[in-house]
Amino acid sequence: MVISRVGRVCLSDKGGRDGRLRSFAKATIVCPSKTRSQAESTALVHREVTAVYVDQSTKTMFAVFTTPRTMPPSSSVCAYRLTDIEDVFKGPFYTSNGEPTKFNNANDCEKSNLPTTSLEHHQMYRTVRPKLDQSIMRKEKVRWSNLVVDWMPTTLKTDNNLILFTVDPDRQIISKWHHFKGETCLIEELRVLRTPPRTADTDGERVLRLELIRAGQAKEVRNTSFNVG
Repeated sequence: MVISRVGRVCLSDKGGRDGRLRSFAKATIVCPSKTRSQAESTALVHREVTAVYVDQSTKTMFAVFTTPRTMPPSSSVCAYRLTDIEDVFKGPFYTSNGEPTKFNNANDCEKSNLPTTSLEHHQMYRTVRPKLDQSIMRKEKVRWSNLVVDWMPTTLKTDNNLILFTVDPDRQIISKWHHFKGETCLIEELRVLRTPPRTADTDGERVLRLELIRAGQAKEVRNTSFNVG
């Protein structure tokens, strides 16, 4: 079973004498379905994180979750507050008997006095959950591999007015979505590569990185953006 987790290491952590990072900790991250009926049938389906996009201006992290290869393809997108993620790492740890520790994580990344030894516990007890405790977008019959998020021009940056770009690696298509007041609609699709679509036997070309470039910006196109098989 695939379980996705988010890890945290303090920037001031230079490692101990044993070569281990002293502040490393990890927490399970989930992306529940939008409705109760969907959650009851697919609560454990979208478990694998395939793409992450962080917007520092709004302190929000977006993540794509997909089904494993042994199940029908499906994808979901969830949004997380960075402050909520940080709160999880300030809480108790998970113990082998399934109970939380009686103490919280004492590592404060804003301070320089980190412990000289590695943490005895690494797994946080609480789970990182998305805003409103549900996904903002879901699509069947596809496993998205890349994600970029933007907001409508001249509008406030809110969760109710998003522009999302996703990549379908099997069809080699970039899709543009508009998420508005809880509803999502497809705006545009663009096939980015001319080679035949990927199959189970051949990888062909595939998109490695998706980057947002605004109109009027000069940007060098690097060949590392694509992988030619």
